[in-house]
Amino acid sequence: MSATTPSMRASSKGPLLQRLPIPWKQVFIYIAAIFTFIYLVGPFSWIVISSFMTREEAMSMPPHWLPEEPTLINYQAYYNPDVINSMLEERRLTVGAVVGEVPLALRNSIVVAFSVAFLNIVIGSLSAYPFARTRFRGRTTLLVFYLLTRMVPALALILPVYLVLRRIGALNQVWGLILMYLTFTLPYTVWILKNYF
Repeated sequence: MSATTPSMRASSKGPLLQRLPIPWKQVFIYIAAIFTFIYLVGPFSWIVISSFMTREEAMSMPPHWLPEEPTLINYQAYYNPDVINSMLEERRLTVGAVVGEVPLALRNSIVVAFSVAFLNIVIGSLSAYPFARTRFRGRTTLLVFYLLTRMVPALALILPVYLVLRRIGALNQVWGLILMYLTFTLPYTVWILKNYF
């Protein structure tokens, strides 16, 4: 009786390395993921790259994908608004005079975002808890009303919201923007938190 070794078994069955089928579905998923990544990250990377270019280089056609002479002039203008006018006269800025308003806009965005999120959680949970824990007349009607307010297109509400904000003196005010965002997001918050409780 002779013992067979693994090499003898492999040679009797054919080549050990057999050709594997190409998983086309996975290849397609990877290619789609790469294109999606480029589509989503591309604009942000272009903003960062062009921030190191002069105005002429950023606006040139065909575009330069990498700065030929990297510069920090745009960041100097951002952190020192007094320099903006002289740079605008020399046409050395990429972004323009709006750069001086960026800190204020960023601060306002942070205040509005955190205020709306906080008020949504507080008011939404206080409104949703009774819907979840108690049974009262008109409960279903109110819940359907909350849901129906989400079905109205935002464009249809622009004029009424504008008129209300103008009437109460909230135009060009941060609290007016917070109030406007709350009118659009609070019904959805109540609907979601009702299921949570």
